[in-house]
Amino acid sequence: STQGHGAYPEEQLIDDPEITVTGAATEAQNNQWEYYCNEIHEMDNFVKELTDALADYPEDVILVMYGDHLPTMGLTVEDLKNKYLFQTEYVIWDNFGMEKKKVNLSAYQMAAEVMDRAGIHEGTIFRYHQARRNTRNYQVDLETLQYDLLYGKKYAYKDKELTFERTKMRMGIYDVSLDSMDLISDIDFTYRLKGTNFTPSSQVKLNGEWIDTVYVNPTTLMISGTELKDFDRISVSQRSNSSTRKALSKSYDRSVYMLYSENKWKLPTDES
Repeated sequence: STQGHGAYPEEQLIDDPEITVTGAATEAQNNQWEYYCNEIHEMDNFVKELTDALADYPEDVILVMYGDHLPTMGLTVEDLKNKYLFQTEYVIWDNFGMEKKKVNLSAYQMAAEVMDRAGIHEGTIFRYHQARRNTRNYQVDLETLQYDLLYGKKYAYKDKELTFERTKMRMGIYDVSLDSMDLISDIDFTYRLKGTNFTPSSQVKLNGEWIDTVYVNPTTLMISGTELKDFDRISVSQRSNSSTRKALSKSYDRSVYMLYSENKWKLPTDES
C-alpha cells in the first residue's frame, strides 16, 4: 500500500480523527503526524481484514509485510531508539502455524528466507542466500556468483542446458495493430488512429521518424500537425520511456491510403 506515503499536509484535513497528535514543535508538525498516524491506523485495520480473510483460505498462505522507508518527517538518528535511519520492521503472517522467528534481514534476503521456511529451494540465487547467509565472505561470494550468472562462464550451472539465452525484450504480451485512420481536422491536420493494444507508451512513426502521439484509450491514438500523403508510411510501436527511447514491440509499416475507409487507390471488390 502507498497509503502512509508522504509528504504529509501541514494543515488539518481530517475533521474527526480517530487518533489525535499533540506535542510537536509546531502546529503544522502536529497536523503532519496526526495525518500520518491516522493513515497508518487505517492500514492496520485493512491488514486485520486481510488476515481474517486469509485465515480461512483453503490453501497455505504466507503473508510478508514491511515498510520500505520511515515517514518523510525529517527524522534524524537522535529521534530513533535503534539510531538507524534505514531500518524498518517487517512481519510474516501465515495460516498454518509456522514457528515464529525474529531475524534481522536485508530486503534482498527476504524472499529467500520466506521460501526456505516454506521448504522451497529453487533458484541459484535463492539457494545461495539460504545456504550462505551470515557465513564468511558471503557478500563477496554473492557478487562473484552474480557476475558468473550475468557475464561469466556460468560455472554455477552444473547442467549447461539450464543456462538462459539472451532474448530481445518486448513490451506487452500482444502486438500492436494499426487498423484504420480518419482525418478529424484539415485545419491542423488532426488524425484519429484506430487499432488494438495501444498503451500510454504507444507512439506513431511516420516515414521512419517518431512523431508526437496522444494516447486516448487502448484502441485510439491521435496525431496532428503534419499533413499525411497517400503513400506515406505509418506504424505504431510501444516505446521505452527510458533514456534509450527504443521501440520495444514489433511494428508494421502501412501506407496511409490503406488505412482510410474510402480512397481512390483501393481496388473495387465484388461486395462494392
